[in-house]
Amino acid sequence: MVVIGTTRGHIRFYDQDMCLLHWYQQSELDAITSLSFSVDAATAVAAKASASWAASRTSFPTARHSVDAEQRAVQQRMDLSRMISGPLPRGHDAEGAFQARDLIVSTDAGRMVLVSFASERCVVLHDYQVPITAIQTHTDKPQLLIGRADGSISLIDYEKKEVMMTYAFECKPGAEPVAVTSLKYSPNGAVLACGRANGTLYLLHPVLLQPIVPQPFQKTRHAVRHLCFSPDNMFMAHCDSANFVSAYRCHNAAKGRWVYLGKQQLHGLAVRCLLFGPQPFDAPLFSLGEDLLLVEYDVAHSMNNTLVVHRMDPVEQSGVPSHMTWCPGREEGDDLTLLIATSEYKYKLVDLKSRSLCGTYQGPRLRTPVCTIKVDAVPAAGGHCTAGS
Repeated sequence: MVVIGTTRGHIRFYDQDMCLLHWYQQSELDAITSLSFSVDAATAVAAKASASWAASRTSFPTARHSVDAEQRAVQQRMDLSRMISGPLPRGHDAEGAFQARDLIVSTDAGRMVLVSFASERCVVLHDYQVPITAIQTHTDKPQLLIGRADGSISLIDYEKKEVMMTYAFECKPGAEPVAVTSLKYSPNGAVLACGRANGTLYLLHPVLLQPIVPQPFQKTRHAVRHLCFSPDNMFMAHCDSANFVSAYRCHNAAKGRWVYLGKQQLHGLAVRCLLFGPQPFDAPLFSLGEDLLLVEYDVAHSMNNTLVVHRMDPVEQSGVPSHMTWCPGREEGDDLTLLIATSEYKYKLVDLKSRSLCGTYQGPRLRTPVCTIKVDAVPAAGGHCTAGS
């Protein structure tokens, strides 16, 4: 059986010949983005068939696929038996009433709804009526952070499917809420950086989600887009929607004492990625923009509101860079190389010292170009790459 959710909030069921078996419509459902069958209550579903669902059942048999009524009844009894004992439903019982497992539906408005056939109703599990604007996973725990357009942040245990903590920034009466635009944990998980649409940067407690210090940084009036930390947790950087790159140095992470080093606006187009060097202590900062430039900053020697620029190099001629990450060497002592993805579905290896091109590889042509890449070191194979578009 094939189940389809539509942009109008309808759920349609088809058989293996793509004949319509049944459809369902409820006011609680808007545009459906995903469907998932529940794993329990098969017997309960079979015990109580909904008369209203049976009344709305519609099929369109053709001469090619017509089946004798007697054979269909026998087949339906067999299907009902399989549904009770098996993993998936088969459509109808012996009396012609439509049968299906409970469905969990997520919608475009942020709702998660349980469509229960046994109780003949929809149960709203989660109702997030505002768009999700930022997402971040913990460095070593099964926890997920979600930032929203209304300025709230939720910490979720994705193994237990539980909301552990929710924090909402205060909003002045009559003022529009300020969206959370970027979230990032420090490598040791001790600090959570939170950027917002008005340019404020908060340092939050990683569990309580409350500001470590009440006053945020605000060195820009533009939305904070990307956040990153150095491997030794000593430096932090972000870029904004006006293409400014700002850097900070840590003096006391537990008390939220960070010193602003300065900012630069060297990219003419949007900054696609910020990345610190992989080695701790004096790690350089790199920014990659849609203007085809790779900029290196010397954050270790930056101070007094001056972010020192070390060098600028073009890394592309035709395609637009979309993301970058470090590529591990096959042997210890190998020069560091950057792996850069482009809009032409290509991957380029760039030597860090000489900025020379080490290789270009044509990737698979997905529906959209790759916008995120990550390399996980594998000792036996030298590493493997994960990409998302």
